Amino acid sequence: TSRKGKFLDLTIKQILWLLLILNIMVTAHAFDPESIQIHGFASTGYLRSDHNNYLVQSKEGSFEFNEAGLNFSAVLTNDIRIGMQLFSHDIGEIGNNEVALDWAFLDYQHSNTFGIRVGKIKGPFGLYNEIQDYDMLYTSILLPQGIYNKYGRETFIAYQGIGIYGFVNLGSSGRLGYDLYGGTTNIDPDGGYSKLITLDQTRFKSARIDYITGGKLTWYAPLKGLLLTTTLVTAEATYYNTAVNYPVEITTLLDRSLFSVFSAEFSHERFTLAGEYYRFASPVKQTQDRSAMNMPDPPVETSRRSEESFYLKVSYLLTDWFECGTYYSVFFNDMHDRYGREIDPGKKSYSVWQKDWAVSLRWDLTDAWLVKLEYHYIEGTGLCVNIDNPDGYDRYWNMMAFKTTYSF
Repeated sequence: TSRKGKFLDLTIKQILWLLLILNIMVTAHAFDPESIQIHGFASTGYLRSDHNNYLVQSKEGSFEFNEAGLNFSAVLTNDIRIGMQLFSHDIGEIGNNEVALDWAFLDYQHSNTFGIRVGKIKGPFGLYNEIQDYDMLYTSILLPQGIYNKYGRETFIAYQGIGIYGFVNLGSSGRLGYDLYGGTTNIDPDGGYSKLITLDQTRFKSARIDYITGGKLTWYAPLKGLLLTTTLVTAEATYYNTAVNYPVEITTLLDRSLFSVFSAEFSHERFTLAGEYYRFASPVKQTQDRSAMNMPDPPVETSRRSEESFYLKVSYLLTDWFECGTYYSVFFNDMHDRYGREIDPGKKSYSVWQKDWAVSLRWDLTDAWLVKLEYHYIEGTGLCVNIDNPDGYDRYWNMMAFKTTYSF
């Protein structure tokens, strides 16, 4: 582990001890058990595509698309509250319904202007990262995958560290919300993100994120229903892969990576319009260890990774129990080569982008139970994973999705 990683590990341990001490101090005073709230959700779904496997073995149709969560929160004093969530999911071979601690935090809110959280905290990122588990809060089944990739959920849903937040009154200009944080996060060797970062002709070995820092600013405009947000996140990560046919270890360093999202949303009565623009840029240094083959290591390869994605979506609540929506989403693996003119020979140009037009229908059968149906018409395979498509890809494809969720 690097010095940064050790420093963050030490800091997080101190934070967790502080959380425990504060909990003991607070519970030594009068505590109202009725302040404890327990909520949860459970969903199951089905994905099927006519070409190209995505997330699951979707060409055959798959019910391995479910998730469940149980969360607890309590108000300890007027200023302090705690919360945690247990979560399990299954997306094909990812998750397999194993239960994990999703997030757990202690929150001290001094005033509307300043608050502080410590522990494992939901990451403020764009419009939907913090609420992506709660189906009742949006229309679609799959959020635009160029920004809210299902494979990355377990890594980016929360960070371990400390954050400050609050609101600033701007008078007639509305108000400004801020959320700043620093810490680290984990990459599960058997998780979805490990599939995304596995290089061609290699096997994933391990990975670490040395640090992650970021912030989100939200402007609540004086026009009711309008908000604009800016999210910036920087991180450093190292991936270790081994070659399939040779005893060669490949180390990939993403140094000073920068994620940025610019978001806008307008809601008026039954109508919602939203859009976001996302960019990811990072210097990439790749080294190979060939000592097991008694061969000299090749020179360090340096390059730059730059993703880009954007979408526009609209939804309308036709009745109290029926809502429809649509979005068009675009993702590019390399914003400097959007048309795939510089990709390796043998690869198709459409492998560098994915353009997705989705139509969603939602029925709220009761206050707690909803059903969603969704159709996707997709061009390109920029978000598909090679290991799930050994026979190659088709440029144009369709996908249907079904999901039902119960929440309490």
